[in-house]
Amino acid sequence: MRNNLEDFQISLEKIKKEVGEKEEKWNRSEKRNSQLLNRTNINLENSDIGLEVQLNNENLRNKFLKNAISILCSEIPEMRSVISGSLQEVGVEISSRPNSEKACK
Repeated sequence: MRNNLEDFQISLEKIKKEVGEKEEKWNRSEKRNSQLLNRTNINLENSDIGLEVQLNNENLRNKFLKNAISILCSEIPEMRSVISGSLQEVGVEISSRPNSEKACK
């Protein structure tokens, strides 16, 4: 039991580190995007292009979150049974295995 708990804690720390790294990467990307938009002095907020950029950002965020959940479920199989029902009720399907690192970039 202790070994399982230790393994669980190690896996959880590994996942937290990976998620933290991805969040940092996301934040740097958003900051860079804002800097580029500020340099152009174009108000994209309510334009077609701006809405498309926002939609793209939200799609990427959703992809990232789904992958993070998939990683958690692959590391902690019990999680899948706990959260999959709730997610399916709202139409969110979680992949049975996480995306590769290259696919998430």
